Amino acid sequence: MAARSTLHSRRQWLRQTSGLTASVFAASSVAATRNTWGDDPPSGGEDPEVTKPKTAAPSKRIADPDASGNDAGPPGNGANPAGTPEAMPKRIGGEATGDVAGDPAADGQAGVKSNRPQISNHAVFTKPLTSMPAKQMAAQLASMGFGGVECPVRPGGRIDPQNAADELPAYVETIGQQGLQLKIITTSITRADDPITQSLLRTAATLGIRHYRMGYYKYQRGRDILSQLAEWKAMLKDLAALNHDFGIQGLYQNHAGENYMGAAIWDLHTCVADLPRSDLGVIYDLRHAVVEGGKSWPIAWRLISEHVGGLYAKDFKWENNRVKNVPLGTGLATSKFWKTLPKAFAGLPISLHEEYLDHRNPWLVPQHLAAIDRDYVTLRTWL
Repeated sequence: MAARSTLHSRRQWLRQTSGLTASVFAASSVAATRNTWGDDPPSGGEDPEVTKPKTAAPSKRIADPDASGNDAGPPGNGANPAGTPEAMPKRIGGEATGDVAGDPAADGQAGVKSNRPQISNHAVFTKPLTSMPAKQMAAQLASMGFGGVECPVRPGGRIDPQNAADELPAYVETIGQQGLQLKIITTSITRADDPITQSLLRTAATLGIRHYRMGYYKYQRGRDILSQLAEWKAMLKDLAALNHDFGIQGLYQNHAGENYMGAAIWDLHTCVADLPRSDLGVIYDLRHAVVEGGKSWPIAWRLISEHVGGLYAKDFKWENNRVKNVPLGTGLATSKFWKTLPKAFAGLPISLHEEYLDHRNPWLVPQHLAAIDRDYVTLRTWL
C-alpha cells in the first residue's frame, strides 16, 4: 500500500512540475537556430541502403502507414520515414504496455525461458516487443539475463513523451518487479529549449533514469557543412548544460546515411569534443561505423572513444550492394571489437538491437524473443 501511495505522489509531483521551465537554463542562444533541415526520425539502426529478410504475410497484422520497413531512414527503403510511428499496436487499459487484443504476446503465450544470471549494464532495445504487456516482457528478458531495457519514449513509441509523467513511473515500477532497470530511453530530443525536452528529462531524472538516446541532426543540402556543424555544436552545448542540471546523460548515436550528422564520426567528434561526457556523449554503434568506415573504422573509433558513454550491439552484411541486417555474429560487425573491448568500456550500458525481423507485426513476437535470446548468447560469449 505504501509503494502505491509513493507512486501516486510521484506521479502527482511530475504532473505539477512538468510544465515548469528549468530556471537555470537560458534558451536564447539557440532560439534563432531552429532545426530547419527536417524532423528527427525515429531511430534504431537503419541506413538508406537497408534491406530486410522477407517474411510470410500473417493473417492478421497491425496497420502501419509505412509498410515498407521498420526504422529510421527515407521512405521505401525498409525503414520508417521521419515522423512516422514506429509501431501502432492497439493499446488497452491504463498501463503503457502496448497490449494487443488477441496477440499471442499479449496473451502471454510467447516466450523463452533461459534463466541466466542478470548482468546489470546489459540492456535490450524493446521496440520489437512493443505489443507485449510490460510485465510479461520484463519476465522474459530478465530470464535471458538482461539487467535493463532500452525503451522508446518518443512519438509512435511505447510511451509518448507527452504522456511520460503519467505512464513512465508505472512502466519503471513494472519492469523493476523483475529486477530490470530502465537503462536508456530512446527519444527524439535535439533541442534544450523545447518544453517537451525539459518535461521528459525532469520525469526521467526523477525516476532515476540516467541515460537517454537523442534524436538526429541531418545535413541540409545546399548549405555549408561547417556552418551547420557550428549550429549543432551550440545546440549540444545548451543541451549538455540542461542534462547537467537534471543529472542525466544524453547520448548521440553514430548513424549511417548520407545526411546524418555523425555517420562520418569526425563531424560528431567536432560537435562533442568540448563537452563533458557525463553530460553529453556518444552511444557508439559498431554496425553503423563499419557500414560507413569500411576498413578504416578503427581510426574513427580511436577518435571518438573518449566520448563514448554507451554501446550498441547489432550486425549486418552487404547483399547486392545493399545493407542487410543479420543475426549477431553472422555479418561484418566484427566480434574482435567486443572480445578486445577495454574494461573501461565493458561497464558502460550495452544495448542489444535485433533489427532483422519486422518489428511491426505482433505475431512475430515469439520469433523476436528467440532471436534476441540467440543474439544475446553470442554477445555474452564475446564479452
